[in-house]
Amino acid sequence: MRKNGMLKYINEHDKDDTYCRIIDYLLRNRQVITNLSVSKLAELTFVSPSTVTRFSKHFGYRSFQEMIYSLSDELTPSANFTYRLSKSDFDVLKENPKKFLEIYGNEVIDAIKDSIENISINEADILLQKIYSNNQIYLYGYSSAVDVAKSFQSGMLLNGKLVYLGNDEEQQEAFARSMNEKSLAIIFSSFGGFFSQNNAVWKEILKSGAQTVLITQSTNIRNSTEIDYLINIASVADIKRGNYSLIFFTEYLMSRYVQLFGS
Repeated sequence: MRKNGMLKYINEHDKDDTYCRIIDYLLRNRQVITNLSVSKLAELTFVSPSTVTRFSKHFGYRSFQEMIYSLSDELTPSANFTYRLSKSDFDVLKENPKKFLEIYGNEVIDAIKDSIENISINEADILLQKIYSNNQIYLYGYSSAVDVAKSFQSGMLLNGKLVYLGNDEEQQEAFARSMNEKSLAIIFSSFGGFFSQNNAVWKEILKSGAQTVLITQSTNIRNSTEIDYLINIASVADIKRGNYSLIFFTEYLMSRYVQLFGS
């Protein structure tokens, strides 16, 4: 998602930066952005029309119109996907928030219990040995799985192990092109979204000849036959359970790495 590139930009620049002003307006006014023209957006953000055009291309869009319609689609929330809520979930949340918390909490607990039953200690140790033995390690993910990968990257750095992570699709694709057969690519993908949403990255990973590892909660990954080392940490691929199993397993990996390889 190219909106993630915009989020990354505003996180790294002063809020009075020209591009930050444009991003701020677009992300705060998603309901009306399809009505915008180049000149109108320029007027609203106190920049020139040529700056708006350069802005569009800076974030990977071929045109202003492509940017507007793409952002409108990306920024339109779907309750079922974005928040993993069904209509009945919304009804419970409206009528009895405490009951909703109880149901949701139990789903998280069930997810962790399921992972405890399904995680293979031996498989985890083999992965950690691969990480310990390799100095060209790249992490990949999509959407919220990137946040899990970031946590893993930070934890491994504290353990004296540097691994690389691209924050967005463009950076991940660049990292994939830089890999070779000696590299190790670790993909975090709770339900397989990485392969459909970051397909260009995946193709570059395959072309690199790097050894591939997939950590997933899904029981049905279409690309599983192309993966060198697959670690499935759940018996049920329930999107309503979110990334909790992935987070739980990642934190276990960091703790186990200290025990196995820490000084």
